[in-house]
Amino acid sequence: MVQTKPIEFSQFPNPRRTCRGYLFSSFPEANFCRKLSEYIENMGMNTFSGKKELGDWGERIAAAYLKEQGYILITHNYRCPYGEIDLIAKEGSVWCFIEVKTRTGQSFGRGYDSVTRMKQRHIIKVAQYYLNRAGLDEAPARFDIVSIDFVAEKQYQIELIRNAFYT
Repeated sequence: MVQTKPIEFSQFPNPRRTCRGYLFSSFPEANFCRKLSEYIENMGMNTFSGKKELGDWGERIAAAYLKEQGYILITHNYRCPYGEIDLIAKEGSVWCFIEVKTRTGQSFGRGYDSVTRMKQRHIIKVAQYYLNRAGLDEAPARFDIVSIDFVAEKQYQIELIRNAFYT
């Protein structure tokens, strides 16, 4: 599913400080989405000072989008000895391990193009580790990718790829 969304503008005092902590904070969901959209409204793709900030922004956008799609977010930036997964969520009874890729340009392809076979293997190992530690060895699981690509200065396209790869 592909959606293109414009970034609209309003005012927010310090976007860098204000946005942190919104992903799984105590805001009710409607308030979370409003606060997030207010943050986004101040952002253009030239606002990001580095890959980390762009990636954090993309993960927040992806989390809000996945909530709209009916996912229940469990955790973000899960780390273990095998690596890291951006988002872990549930859709119905299925555990979803989600890689988020955000790109400001198309010169190196779309965001989902950067999830190489090696990256897939790392995600699979981390997912197996997570499920094992949680006692969910037999639980249904899948691997999704959320690709966020800027198509203009203040407009981005978001694409959710369910079952993007297999073990």
